[in-house]
Amino acid sequence: MFKLLGEDASVKIDEFEQMRQLLTDFKKSSDTAIATFLSEAYAKTEESKQTIKKAVEQTESIAALLPTWQEITKRAEKLGVETVLRPNFLFRVKCELVKGLTSAGFHLHHKGFVQFAMHLHYRFNPLPKQKLPKRFDAVVEDVLIAQLEVLVSIWQALPRVVKEDMPEVIQALFRPQVELELMTNAVDVLVNRWQASKNRMMPDELVDFFANFKPATEDSPASMYWIVKAWQADKESNNDVHERVKHLSKQYQDAEESWKKEAEEKLKQAEKAKLLLEKATAEKVRSVICSSPAELKKVQERC
Repeated sequence: MFKLLGEDASVKIDEFEQMRQLLTDFKKSSDTAIATFLSEAYAKTEESKQTIKKAVEQTESIAALLPTWQEITKRAEKLGVETVLRPNFLFRVKCELVKGLTSAGFHLHHKGFVQFAMHLHYRFNPLPKQKLPKRFDAVVEDVLIAQLEVLVSIWQALPRVVKEDMPEVIQALFRPQVELELMTNAVDVLVNRWQASKNRMMPDELVDFFANFKPATEDSPASMYWIVKAWQADKESNNDVHERVKHLSKQYQDAEESWKKEAEEKLKQAEKAKLLLEKATAEKVRSVICSSPAELKKVQERC
C-alpha cells in the first residue's frame, strides 16, 4: 500500500491502476502530490536494510508506476522544462529509483534478479538524443548524462555470470541504437565539457563511466567485450555494436593518454622546481653589518 500526500489530505493507494490514473489525470491530482509520492518512495528505501528488501520485492509493482516520457513531458510543459533536472521532479526520481532498485536487487538476489531488472529497465525506457522529446532541447545534455548514470549503475551491478553466460540479457539492456547510442551521446558531451573546462577537472560522471566501462580489449568484468560478445551472432547489429564500442573505447584511451601527458608534465615541473630549490639552498649566503652607507660601499667594492 502507498500513501499519496496531497495538499489537503492524504490518500491511500492500494491498487497500481489508481496511481497510474493519478499520474496521468491532472484534474484529479496536484503536481506537488505526485512529486511528493515519488520522492518519499525512494527516500524510504534507504532507511533500513529491511525496507530495501521490501522495495526490491515490489520491483515489478514499482516499475509499473514509473512515469512515462509522455507524462514527464506534460509535467515539464506545465512547470517549465528547467524543472526536469530538479532532484524531486519525476525524471530525476525515476532515475534514482531504477539505480537504487537495480543495485539492491542484484546485491540481494544475484542473477535471480535478472527478469525483474529487465522489466525495470523496459519501464525506465532510456532514450538517445535523437529520440528524446523536442521539448527537452534546452536541457538535452543533462538528460543524457542522467540516463548514462543509470546505465553505468546497471552495468556495475550486473553479476559477471550474467555478462558471460546470458547474452540475451545484455542484448535487452544494451541495444546498439538505444543504450549504446545514448552512451555515445552522453560520453561525447562529458568529454567536450572536460576539454573546455579551465581547470581540466574531469566531470564526476565521466570518471564513473571510465571506471565501470573498460575498453573491449581488456579482460575484466567491466570490459565492454561482453557487450560485443553478446551481439556477435547477430549479423544485422554486430557492426553497429562494434562501431559504438570502438568509439567509446577510443574515448577511454584518449582520456588515459591525456592523463599520462598531464602527469608527465606535472612530474617535469616538480623536478624543475626541485632543482631550483636545491640550487638555491646550495648557494652560500653571507651577511655583513655596516655602520654607515660609506662602509657598505667599501664592502661592496671588495666583493
